[in-house]
Amino acid sequence: VLIEFKNVTFVFIGPLKLPESIVAHRIFVEKKYPNVVVTGQRHFKSLKYYIHKAKFCISFMDVSYAPNMIHHHKTLHYLAQGKPIFSPVFSEYKKNDHLFYMSNNHDDLLHLLSNFIEHGEDIGLCEKRIEFAREYTFERIFKKSHTFLKTIDNY
Repeated sequence: VLIEFKNVTFVFIGPLKLPESIVAHRIFVEKKYPNVVVTGQRHFKSLKYYIHKAKFCISFMDVSYAPNMIHHHKTLHYLAQGKPIFSPVFSEYKKNDHLFYMSNNHDDLLHLLSNFIEHGEDIGLCEKRIEFAREYTFERIFKKSHTFLKTIDNY
C-alpha cells in the first residue's frame, strides 16, 4: 500500500507493537517510506481531529487471532464521522458490509483502496455511516437494554 500509493500520507496513531517482521522494520524502524507518519499514542479526545482530517481509515487487526475478527473498537468513531473504512471482514458488520470496504484478502483490499482513491465513492455513504453509528449512542443502547430487561422481567 505504501509503495502503491506514494502520494497518499498514511498516519499511524497509537503505540506501536511491532511483530518480528522485515516489513514492519522497514516501515517503522528504518522509516523507509516518506509517506508514513507515526504520531505515537494520543489522548482519546484528540482522535476526532485526526479522523476528521482523514480521507479514509484503516483498521489493522491480527486476523490470526479469532476475537479480532468480531470488530475493531475504533470503528464506531470512524463511522460517526462518515469515514470509509478498510479492514478485514468483521463479523459484527457483515450485515452492513455496504458501509465498509472489507476483505481478508490483501490483493482485494489493495484493489478496493485503489478504486476508492481513483474514483471516490457515493456521497450518500457518508450519511449512511453516520446513521449506523447513531444506533450505538449510549442513550439508544440504554433504551434497548431497558426494553430487553423489561421483556425478561415479564418472562
